[in-house]
Amino acid sequence: MNRKSLLARSAAALLALTLAAGCSAIESDRQRAVEQPAAATAIAATVAYEVSAIAQRSTVTATESVPSATAPAAAATAPPPFDITAADSSVFGTLPLDSERLRIIAALAFEADGSLLAATRAGEIYRLRDADRDDRAELIELVFADEAGQLAPVLGLMAQGEALLLLLHGGRLSQLRADGDGGYSFESHLSAGELFEPSPLQASNGIMRAPDGRLFSADVSRGQIVRVHLRG
Repeated sequence: MNRKSLLARSAAALLALTLAAGCSAIESDRQRAVEQPAAATAIAATVAYEVSAIAQRSTVTATESVPSATAPAAAATAPPPFDITAADSSVFGTLPLDSERLRIIAALAFEADGSLLAATRAGEIYRLRDADRDDRAELIELVFADEAGQLAPVLGLMAQGEALLLLLHGGRLSQLRADGDGGYSFESHLSAGELFEPSPLQASNGIMRAPDGRLFSADVSRGQIVRVHLRG
């Protein structure tokens, strides 16, 4: 039995006991009225008052004992809005790029220690580290290069533990793994096919992790949002 049912039964029992006591007093007054006709009118008024008082007390008790089923739940506290009045920028780091070889920045992600990773469409991944927190990367190093040509143009990047997930053109998903020397090595293609049909106009909205851990991507040329399922 849940708490609400228990409270309701307790309130009903209390109401029954109160009414029983009130009825006993009323019956005594009625007997006195029969024996003393002259006082019948006064006793009748007293009885009416007692019945009203008993009913009012019982109603209040029952209402206080049983919470209303329709009482509104406490409103959820919304997070405060961004307190922003202006914005500017500064250069955190510069990578050696070559647009003719698709060496252009495609995606960003963070490692667990806060280091920033930048992937190029050519399949290169750079690490940028700002140890002194002055908003300028003191270390910029190449941690992976697709020298074997195993990766199609990179569109998205996500760090997950010691692994990196790369979203490739056409929606293929591949995985890199930390090699123990500060870099990454190719491990596998996670999807046998493509997450969505290839399109020459496909561009990247990357791969995103929801607060509950689910992964999503997008085929911006078709307007489709894709739920990415990872399996062990």
